[in-house]
Amino acid sequence: ENEELDKITKKYPDNIELCKEYLKKLENEKVKTGELIKLEYEGKVYDQLYIAVRGEVTGDGEINVKDYNETAKHILKQIILENYWFSVANVDDEKSGIMNVKDSNKIQNKILGKINSLNS
Repeated sequence: ENEELDKITKKYPDNIELCKEYLKKLENEKVKTGELIKLEYEGKVYDQLYIAVRGEVTGDGEINVKDYNETAKHILKQIILENYWFSVANVDDEKSGIMNVKDSNKIQNKILGKINSLNS
């Protein structure tokens, strides 16, 4: 069906149906900043991570004016974005560790369709 499914089913041949069911469930899900994903088997958690989507600052699964507003509020020192929330809003030059109007402008340009990706 797809390359990812093939990898999973080869790795876990006894759980092919479970893998297919899980992937079908994910097809219609939004990926949201702050969402916790766990690698769990028989009740034991082997690993976990939080999702961070560049520009998706509010955790609603969409990059929209709410994300722009949160970034602008941080720049104006009305709120403080920390941890991965800061990281996903710092889209212009993440290596600098500084968020400024360039970051909010880049998010705005993504919302307006002037750019396709926040990764460049």
